[in-house]
Amino acid sequence: MKSHLFILLLLGPLFACDLSGQESQEPKHWDKVVAIQTKLKTSNKHATGFFVRKGGTFFVVTADHAADETKSDTRILYTRESGESRYMQLRGIVPSDTNPWTQYKNNDLAVARLQLSRASKSDIADFNYLALPYQALLTSTPPRASEIDFVGFPMAYGTTPPITSLVVRGHIASHELKSKGDWGVVPIIYATPTVAAGSSGSPVFRVMQSPDEVAIVGMYIAVAVDETGAKLAKLVPARLIREAIDAAAGTSVASEAEKETEDEPANAAEQQEAGQQTD
Repeated sequence: MKSHLFILLLLGPLFACDLSGQESQEPKHWDKVVAIQTKLKTSNKHATGFFVRKGGTFFVVTADHAADETKSDTRILYTRESGESRYMQLRGIVPSDTNPWTQYKNNDLAVARLQLSRASKSDIADFNYLALPYQALLTSTPPRASEIDFVGFPMAYGTTPPITSLVVRGHIASHELKSKGDWGVVPIIYATPTVAAGSSGSPVFRVMQSPDEVAIVGMYIAVAVDETGAKLAKLVPARLIREAIDAAAGTSVASEAEKETEDEPANAAEQQEAGQQTD
């Protein structure tokens, strides 16, 4: 009995170290996902998005139905590398066109190319931290039952400072299939579980052995429901996000050296509490 107690006393600190180590090993990319907040007269619209960097160019990615709700004063809420909660306005980081979004063919996916000449220096520093690598977008779907993480802001939770995304672990349920919906017949990956409103535009990461590895399976866009009430999550495959970014990169945009318009860059240091989700 005494020998068993002695062994437990020896192992106790090891278990404590292991548990504390797990806590410090959360993947950094979980905190790089951003919330998209659009103020309306009586409520706020919320969605999720993420930055991607290809070469020296930055893009913001979200669901097309979420992009349709944005305005010039839409806020991108996020956490800096230092842990500080901040926001930037859409008009301060994209070209001055009335619609900065490039909609991907007939799928619920939109991409906006960021215009660095309109952003403040602190915004650009944040882009460099927040942006996920283009190479992380998988070109094929992992096997069924692979573990995945939905990372976003369901029901607008986490959008009031301190800004923090929510993580829901699930599994891939299907190969890439064709699905008929509002955007026509489109490629979709089905997954479990479903997530709440406000998650549209959430990147879905494959669970990797190392927290430093980043692999994006796709982007959450909607819930598929049948007459029995059964539900599945619908994901846009990551290979289509690659194509959308390539298309946005090829769109005619203003030169980075062009003269600034009269619109001033957003004050990225200012903080604002987000309203509650009402949709």
